[in-house]
Amino acid sequence: MGNEETILVGKIIEKLRKKQLLSQEDLAYFSQKDRRTISDLETNQYGPTLLTIFKLAAALEIKPSELVKEIEEVDENARYYNQFLAEVKETKSVHKKSKNSN
Repeated sequence: MGNEETILVGKIIEKLRKKQLLSQEDLAYFSQKDRRTISDLETNQYGPTLLTIFKLAAALEIKPSELVKEIEEVDENARYYNQFLAEVKETKSVHKKSKNSN
């Protein structure tokens, strides 16, 4: 995946798709995407847009928030979020101190 930051969705999409006994072609058809897009998402070639998350959720007959929750619970994604959250908190702290000293 190189240096690009990517939230891993592939395992989740594939798991949910297979749970419903859908092929990539089926999921592509129901979500109005092409099969290549489903394959690329499942192999984490890139992350889905918010619109794609909504379409995939509808195709899988789950709420978008349920899909996001599953994605959020992938260990690598949780670590990424927690690391980024810590960085944001540190940045806010430094920013606040800087504003207060002026």
